[in-house]
Amino acid sequence: WLKAQGTGPGPKGPPPAAAMSPQVEPPCCPGDGGSFKAVLFDFDLTLTVREEIPRHRLFPGFDRQCPDIEWLREKGFGGEARIASLGAMLQAFAESGSELYVVSFADREVIVRALALLGASHFFCHRIFGWEELGGPMATKGNFIRSLMETKSWKREEVLFVDDQATNIADAAGLCVTHRTWGRGLRSEEMTELLQKAEVLRLRRQATSSGTAAGRHFQEEQGFLSERCPV
Repeated sequence: WLKAQGTGPGPKGPPPAAAMSPQVEPPCCPGDGGSFKAVLFDFDLTLTVREEIPRHRLFPGFDRQCPDIEWLREKGFGGEARIASLGAMLQAFAESGSELYVVSFADREVIVRALALLGASHFFCHRIFGWEELGGPMATKGNFIRSLMETKSWKREEVLFVDDQATNIADAAGLCVTHRTWGRGLRSEEMTELLQKAEVLRLRRQATSSGTAAGRHFQEEQGFLSERCPV
């Protein structure tokens, strides 16, 4: 999964369905994990490195028979090294029990198609929300996240939201843990940092649930104050 595959009859032809499938897929509805219960990703300039993935790259017209997978991997998602880091991060979150979401103002059809061609749609399953699913062009991500968290009964520190736009981060800042990307799409260093934050949260919960002096000492040493929750 997420690895470059043979492309059939042409250099940019679609790979066989089996080739794009992971050998071991995480469940679409993971159980409670020890870290974040949910991680919500923006799509453009967060999972991807572009402001927009053009539809014609994904849905070929009369002049091309196959989607441009080579362009999508290199120019859309930043090349093989970044794709490998992205896949490792998504896999780690999924294996920890986090539900993974895409929350974006892009068209859902484009997001679903791009992730399917990349071989990453199994991480998100039905949890992909485009601008129409968010409530239209005047909707805010903050309102969507608030509604989702209320429905799921999630607490602030149990949800991570990753986005490149300052306004979207500000909308969600009081609702959940947030991280604004450093540049054009998540960098490998950021992906590592997010996983480290998730591990710290797991240790925090473990220490809190223990109710021991050692657990309280761990929290004090780590400086776990509510104001330090945002990434």
